[in-house]
Amino acid sequence: MAIRVMDLLRFVVRSGDPSSPSNGDTWYDSSGTPRLRARINGSNVTLFPQSNPVGVAYAANPYSTLATFGNVTTYTVMTNTVGVVFQAPVSGMVSINWGAADFYANNSIRTFMSYRIRNGNTIGSGTTAVSESDDTSVVKQATTAQSCSRTDVVIGLTSGNFYNIQFYGKMASSTAGSGGNASGQYVCVFPW
Repeated sequence: MAIRVMDLLRFVVRSGDPSSPSNGDTWYDSSGTPRLRARINGSNVTLFPQSNPVGVAYAANPYSTLATFGNVTTYTVMTNTVGVVFQAPVSGMVSINWGAADFYANNSIRTFMSYRIRNGNTIGSGTTAVSESDDTSVVKQATTAQSCSRTDVVIGLTSGNFYNIQFYGKMASSTAGSGGNASGQYVCVFPW
């Protein structure tokens, strides 16, 4: 069932959450700071205002900082990589815009750069929520530096939980002296 509101929707003000709300129920809670609340996926959540507002999380390395990885054929965390902590919005979805001013390989072997999202508010710590993957990577197969960027939408995060993201790299095949390099890495996480 859907309800279309053309002009005004009036909520009955109550003090606290209902005792047994159903998914989709929405109410106005006047206890403490007034807030709009709802039952979503079995949990009572604050829709507005959020106690820890979810905004844009951004981090960048200066161009002079070179993030690198060596001769590896499985994803490994890059040295000097950029990372950021963010809080998942009510939707559980974020848009991640990320890249580097320059990305290049030490030789002409395909070079991959991707990201890993972990649970928690310490960069590089916590259980993995989203693994690095060729499907979420940028790929370079030359020693000439080129800028790269990518935008991904990540779904299935838990509303209100904190996550952290950092970058990983790998080579398509193992060759002595191979590796990848990225200058001016950046990441922006937007609520979706």
